[in-house]
Amino acid sequence: MSKISAGITGIQGWVPEYRLTNEELSTMVETTDEW
Repeated sequence: MSKISAGITGIQGWVPEYRLTNEELSTMVETTDEW
């Protein structure tokens, strides 16, 4: 029987230049704090 093996060959990451905050998003859509 042959041995099965696996390994991580690379990793990746990315961060956008601009991150939209919750406050900015709330000005674009109609929203309330009511549940």
